[in-house]
Amino acid sequence: MVTPKAPVTVTVDGRRERLHPRRDRFAPDHPAVRQRPELFTNADPQDKLTASEMRLMVARARSRPDTGTRRMAPARKPWDLGDRGSGRCPTWRL
Repeated sequence: MVTPKAPVTVTVDGRRERLHPRRDRFAPDHPAVRQRPELFTNADPQDKLTASEMRLMVARARSRPDTGTRRMAPARKPWDLGDRGSGRCPTWRL
């Protein structure tokens, strides 16, 4: 878990949220943390795994300042079961 270093306002999915240290905790893969990892720190000082992951995220963010730390996967196309308007049965149908 990570927490903000100082009070900060972030925008996630079009909503603005005010985050406070120690009160608000997030997973390291939360969108707000991925966008600006330098604003967050490890919530538990003894959690070495999260601390090392945050160091890597900050290093990646510094090497690519305009893109954030992780690229989001492209949206998948919706499922298409074939041409439903033609009245034909799909070939895979039994």
